Amino acid sequence: MKYPEVDIEAPILPGVGLGGYRVGIRLAEIQESVHGLGLTLQGSIRVVQYFEARYILGRGEVQIGVDIRVGKVFKVIAGPGYLGAFDGTCAWACLCGRRSRNIQLCPLMAP
Repeated sequence: MKYPEVDIEAPILPGVGLGGYRVGIRLAEIQESVHGLGLTLQGSIRVVQYFEARYILGRGEVQIGVDIRVGKVFKVIAGPGYLGAFDGTCAWACLCGRRSRNIQLCPLMAP
């Protein structure tokens, strides 16, 4: 199984994105990265809530929430194993321990 194209060292940009994926883009723009998840690409797809499809890339380092009504990415989640940092100093583990209303890193959601 191939590994999906994820930059697990990309910086975490609050309210913008991480891992090479941005909040607000259409699913069609990342279709090549998610087509075949669980079959030919490592990862999975599941329906989380009524209108959210969750694309779990690789071993969960990056998860993408898509609103299936409009086909847009509305949140990007950094998971265990994500190596990118916020502000060049704080990586995934320390950010999950101190979530903030102003710095939405776990998950990043569209405003």
